[in-house]
Amino acid sequence: KLRALYDTYEDKDDFFNKFIFYLRVPLSGLHDRSAYIERILEFVAKFACSFLPKKEDEKSPKKGEEKASKDDSKDSIEDLNGSQEEEEEEMPPFIHSLFAWLLDNHNVEGVDARLHVCQLLNKLLKYMGVEACIDDDLYNKIYYGMLERLKDRVADIRSQAVTALQRLQDPKDENCPIIKAYLFHLAHD
Repeated sequence: KLRALYDTYEDKDDFFNKFIFYLRVPLSGLHDRSAYIERILEFVAKFACSFLPKKEDEKSPKKGEEKASKDDSKDSIEDLNGSQEEEEEEMPPFIHSLFAWLLDNHNVEGVDARLHVCQLLNKLLKYMGVEACIDDDLYNKIYYGMLERLKDRVADIRSQAVTALQRLQDPKDENCPIIKAYLFHLAHD
């Protein structure tokens, strides 16, 4: 129903501002940690990810089909590369705005508020899926914001920051800055 309401709004920025206005209460930390806040964060993450295009299930080849020749496989690889470029879409404005707002407000004074912001970032990244594309600017904002949260004095917040950064690491890269940050904090925490 909320998505239908969003679709009826002509001014999407107005909807986003109202959405954030009501989201601030559970994020603010005015209430003790509870299952209600967890459910709200879960709802917000699922709602935000409802803007992502749904991927259709790819059909697996049938047993009776023969393998393609080497020339055909080269053509299909080129087609895949071309289709990957076409498939790479921009992140929906609502999700991008939500990420930007969360990352602009991750360093608030309240412990519970910082924790809830990090939890919501984790849930968003989780529901986006492993194939989701994040632009470089957003990647950098998440990276630097969560690195800052790795230095938080509260262990739960550091834990959430580690979980958020885990989604961004590149285990194949020996010089991955996230893995280096993990190793540093493992040695010093």
